[in-house]
Amino acid sequence: MGLVETIDPAYLRDMLDVPISTLYRLRAYEQTFEEGTSDLTTDNCTQTVQSTEVYGGSYALDVSIANGNTGSVTTPARPVSPYQRVTFAFAHKENSYISDVKLIVIWRRSAGGVIDTEEYTLTPTTSWQVDARTLTAPNKASTMELKIQGTASGGTGHIYLDEITMDLVGQIFRVDGQGNLKVTDTDFSDKFPDASSLADNLSNPSTTIIGSALLGWDSSASVWERLQTDGSGVLKVRVVGCIH
Repeated sequence: MGLVETIDPAYLRDMLDVPISTLYRLRAYEQTFEEGTSDLTTDNCTQTVQSTEVYGGSYALDVSIANGNTGSVTTPARPVSPYQRVTFAFAHKENSYISDVKLIVIWRRSAGGVIDTEEYTLTPTTSWQVDARTLTAPNKASTMELKIQGTASGGTGHIYLDEITMDLVGQIFRVDGQGNLKVTDTDFSDKFPDASSLADNLSNPSTTIIGSALLGWDSSASVWERLQTDGSGVLKVRVVGCIH
């Protein structure tokens, strides 16, 4: 006769716990300059989309800064939620007259005012280099911008930029008083089912979303249990079966 292992519900509560943020990723901004244009704004410099110095594809941006000046280019503001994790990356290279390069992340509130800035000093390089970071938006943040700033010394400086991306890592989910999922951003409205289809009173559903947790239905115990992934995002499963 086989042996059947009984799972302690306390074990499930401890082991099954996956924030929905680990399951969701959205490309919020991408600029490859392959259309031959740039949507970055300039301050005390000029920008030219060109095909001579390129990291990927056929085009990249040339930011020209006059000798002795500090100039910058800034991406358009992209929407974020408070405490949203954001991963961004870009490729850059500089000529020998660029003595200083900085990345400045700008967080703004809904009214447009600056909440906070985060500044990172980069290493100027005459060969292409990719810089990437993951940050968490501060409380009350509504948008973010990336500013790349450089200083020229001894001659006209050039910063070349390519493949600028910004990803939202984990969407912030909110629920109403009845626990129904609320989606208020029209850009996301077609990416989720209706709130009613996420209710836990459906007939024998296998998963549901309650608040910010992904739940799985344990039919043997007639309870919902929270699901959990490992560090690489793979769902953890405990196999229960018979030994003959």
